[in-house]
Amino acid sequence: MNRFRVPILFVILSLFMASCSGALTRPGTGAEDDEDTIVVDDDSSAKDSDFTDKTDIDYGKKPDIDYPDKEYCGNGVVESGEECDKESIDCSELDERFTMGRARCLPDCSGWNMERCGAEEDDSDRMRPDDVVVRDEDGVTPDEDTPLVDEDTPLIDEDSVTPDEDSTTPDKDAATPDEDTPLVDEDAATPDEDTVACVNECSLENKAECNPGQILSCLRGGDGCLHWELGDNCTATGRDCDYSITISEPADNNIRALLLKGTFIEVTANRTLKSFDQYLDLATEEPLTFAVYESTTETGTYTKIREKTVANPGSGEKFYNSGSLADGDTKLLLHSGKYYLIGVAWQGSVTSFYKSGFFSPQVETTPFGKTFGGTAVDSTWPAPATMSGSSPNNSAYYQRFYTEEDMTTATCECNNECSLHDTQCDGDILQVCDENESSCTYWTLQENCAMNFPVEICEEGPMGAECMSGIPPMTDTIGDGSSSNPSNDPMVKGNYFSVGSDVTVDSFKFHLTGDNANLYFYIYESDDLDKDYTRIYSQSVYVPSIDGFYGPESVNISLVSGKNYLFAYRITGAGITYYYDSSTSYPLIFGTFEGAENFNSPSPPGTTNSNIDGPESFAYHMTITTH
Repeated sequence: MNRFRVPILFVILSLFMASCSGALTRPGTGAEDDEDTIVVDDDSSAKDSDFTDKTDIDYGKKPDIDYPDKEYCGNGVVESGEECDKESIDCSELDERFTMGRARCLPDCSGWNMERCGAEEDDSDRMRPDDVVVRDEDGVTPDEDTPLVDEDTPLIDEDSVTPDEDSTTPDKDAATPDEDTPLVDEDAATPDEDTVACVNECSLENKAECNPGQILSCLRGGDGCLHWELGDNCTATGRDCDYSITISEPADNNIRALLLKGTFIEVTANRTLKSFDQYLDLATEEPLTFAVYESTTETGTYTKIREKTVANPGSGEKFYNSGSLADGDTKLLLHSGKYYLIGVAWQGSVTSFYKSGFFSPQVETTPFGKTFGGTAVDSTWPAPATMSGSSPNNSAYYQRFYTEEDMTTATCECNNECSLHDTQCDGDILQVCDENESSCTYWTLQENCAMNFPVEICEEGPMGAECMSGIPPMTDTIGDGSSSNPSNDPMVKGNYFSVGSDVTVDSFKFHLTGDNANLYFYIYESDDLDKDYTRIYSQSVYVPSIDGFYGPESVNISLVSGKNYLFAYRITGAGITYYYDSSTSYPLIFGTFEGAENFNSPSPPGTTNSNIDGPESFAYHMTITTH
């Protein structure tokens, strides 16, 4: 009897397998056969949902942002012309059919990126083995209580040969599928919610680009994919988007005066250096000289090849920029195989920032070379013509370099038009250099000279531009320098004046032969010629060992009619030669010459000075330019 049951069971099994292979696939996309049999299309995909209203976006392309049409895309505020701004929301808020994921605002604020939106797979209609309905040859559905196969009857005769690995006939070990057996091949299974193929919008993580006046950063999102994210809008804050290379960090700092601090770099690839920054803290505004030195050997003599002095850089703790290092149409080229020292020199007490290696120089790598130490040499103001590379320290100073060839990290940088507080003429318009909230400098209107009464003109002189009556600056000379003496002790020497008409001092200089040292020059003011003088101006000036007139050139101090003034300088010790004569008869444009002053000064004079005791009957040789 068993011989006759086996073929029938094979027929039933064949029907069962045909039913499984031809009618069972993923649920949700096939047509229904009848109430109990669900037909699923094998070619369907769980990702092909009914949601066809996703925004058509090329995610491999940077957003093309039309800034003039938007008030400020990226400021977090939805404004006119914007669907969103920077935020992300649950996909269900856009369409209730979405049950999972969050939509991100597109980089140009024009709509939503719904790439991550979807619906949880509903497997309530998924065919399970227990739900399989098999009809017999007559089309009759077996009763639920009727087993498909007699439990006591094996599907295959135990004496039959087990098919080899290539056979498609089930062997005796082939069991009826149960709930643990998938209906489809595991390798062809529908991806679950955690399996999402990345569509990267950019290729290098943390790379920042300019687009064009706003920063775009390549960042990895919560989906594990790389996406362009909008950053600072440089244009909106009066800055340009530019590319920089940063070395070191502000790990250490100290305060020092009269020196140049910079970093040595071995250049391994040619570069065009457009400008550079150095991170400093200036308690008060003072000139900074940015310098670049070059050498053919690491330890050899470094020769200055470019210098840029910023007269009014501002103050505070921040990056200070050199401005363009091009000399007219000649760009500054750093050559592979050569060595460079790049740094800043200053006069007063300035805080610099750096990082030092413990036992060897701090090495910082850049696309065009690497550092091998730094320098901080005293008495190097102004920046000397040459520097030694024989004894670099272990520091690398906190700096940023801007080159034409490197496009790595984008930052918002000031396109400084001028040096803070400088003046210039634009026709009859007097302009002054001001700064905005981003510490960027720009020319702004100060005064229309033609609107003054009486009418004035804008004139540019050694002290800058001013509205003037048309009379050019005048220079008075006091003394004739017929006598000279070398200095021995620290002294303050100068000349007294009584002012008869209001004028502005452009410059004043004394006849000296220096000793390659910095001397301080002063102006004191008093209502009484013989006492109670208060300092209203001081400035350090470098005096070389060459016979000539030396003193400050950018004074811009007003002298008031009826008051008295002492113009002076301090000799710090031996080595300075000064010039004078015994006459006091020197008529002036702005007043009267009263005589000379000379007193011992072991320490620098203060804002008031009791040693000032009135004029003496001789004159130090000097010039004063006023207007």
